Amino acid sequence: QFGAGVVLARILVPAEFGLFGMVAIFTGLAVIFRDLGIGPALVRQKHFDDGLFSTVFWFNLMCAVGIAGSLFLAAPAIAAFYGEPVVRGLCRLSGLNLVVGSLSLCYKVVLRRQVDYRTRGMIEATGRVTYASAAVTLALRGWGPWALVWGAIAENSATFALMLVFVRRRLALRFSWSRLRPLLGFGGFVVGGQLAKYMQSNVSLILVGLIGGKASLGLFKKAVATGTMPVRHLTWSVSDVLFPSMAKLAPGCREMQSGMLKVARCVSLLTFPACIGLAVTARPFILGVYGEKWEGVVGPLQICCLVALTFALQGVMRS
Repeated sequence: QFGAGVVLARILVPAEFGLFGMVAIFTGLAVIFRDLGIGPALVRQKHFDDGLFSTVFWFNLMCAVGIAGSLFLAAPAIAAFYGEPVVRGLCRLSGLNLVVGSLSLCYKVVLRRQVDYRTRGMIEATGRVTYASAAVTLALRGWGPWALVWGAIAENSATFALMLVFVRRRLALRFSWSRLRPLLGFGGFVVGGQLAKYMQSNVSLILVGLIGGKASLGLFKKAVATGTMPVRHLTWSVSDVLFPSMAKLAPGCREMQSGMLKVARCVSLLTFPACIGLAVTARPFILGVYGEKWEGVVGPLQICCLVALTFALQGVMRS
């Protein structure tokens, strides 16, 4: 993923990343309402049979189609908000990506419940390679921000195809509201937390895009993505495994408390030096890896690295 980002940064200009970022702000919000916190609810569910699997699959797909339709209708308003006509088409295409991405949710939950990260890692790595191949090829052909959206669609399509092959679950035309309702009750709390996190992370992006324009947003998003890289690649991965592992223990037990403290110490030991080191070497890193056209990233990157320190443990403790 990082390698693909470097290559794309060398091909595309900050303004093109900024246009994609304008769309990503709204699709990120759409994903929260598409999933409705059902994924975490399923991980902690004691019984997850084929009937519940089918129910959640079709419900999630219906939500995705509805959200994509809403995004399609809102696309002109979003484009007018930023004053960028191309955003309208990008929003509508991103709606298709929301639908394709929803198809893999239940299959990922199955692997997560089984703590089968070998299979999931293989599938997701293949998806990343598919994204890189599609996005880089289209970027070289001059597709600009469209290359990023089509790359995401290619990744989600490949991920779903591989899930069908490696995850043995029987999908049927079945739906049970009585089995879905308890999941939505738990998912509501998850959605609330995700919305708070979304507002915390994206208000600044909205303002930068609105005031500074697409080029400024592209630079700022690259700074945020690079500055939070140590946290994303370590803390989020740890949290992803930590949740299904801790879900098997009694809440508040000594074993859970001890495990959380050990993980917190390990995460701190690794992320703090990484963030500080990246802040110190920000200028040579940006110029050497991304190129001179990204020089405006240096200052914001150093700030993002320091801010990322405060979030290094937040993801783990949230689990």
